Amino acid sequence: METSALNRIALRVVFALSLLAAPVVHASLLTFDDLEFSGTSSAGLPASQNYGGFAWDSKWSVGNTNKSGFTAAAQSGTQFLFNEGATRHLTVGRDTPFDFLGAWFVPPSASQMPTSFVRVTAYDAHNTLLGTSRYINITGGAWIDGSSFGNTFVGISRLVIDPFGGVFAMDNFSYRLPETVVTVNEAGSFVLLLIGFFCLWLVRRRGRTD
Repeated sequence: METSALNRIALRVVFALSLLAAPVVHASLLTFDDLEFSGTSSAGLPASQNYGGFAWDSKWSVGNTNKSGFTAAAQSGTQFLFNEGATRHLTVGRDTPFDFLGAWFVPPSASQMPTSFVRVTAYDAHNTLLGTSRYINITGGAWIDGSSFGNTFVGISRLVIDPFGGVFAMDNFSYRLPETVVTVNEAGSFVLLLIGFFCLWLVRRRGRTD
């Protein structure tokens, strides 16, 4: 094999090892399709089941697309959460900080007193206001992207989701937890890089002896 080809292989090895030493971050998604209930809706179910490891307040109801006025409420699957009775200031929190990455919001049909606007507000563990998304138009369905607001929704403890009057549905709640960040410690990273550079040295040494 030519020296130039060996060099390319060695460089690829070094690059691959450097990736192993980098943090790997995973997002999680709550679709609400694994919440079990009978009928077309159930009030307070996410709270009673501590769904997804989150603390949902009792204002949240779970529904499915068989419920009148909600046939298009789920972005994926058939189930979703909604604020039955047009309740306001619905909360979801967690004992450990999390990053809110986004969620799908959509109003039901006109027969269900739909809202056109939803606001998402973040608080830390000390109940300090971190920021808000402002009221966002969800007519026709909208993905509220937490990452589009800088660090407002990073390392939060509680979300307050507030409609501007009326009913909304929420689906595909996306978040990230600190423990899902996997890293190789500094000593391990150094060893991996040393292995890569050793491979590169061997290839170049062979090239000089050919």
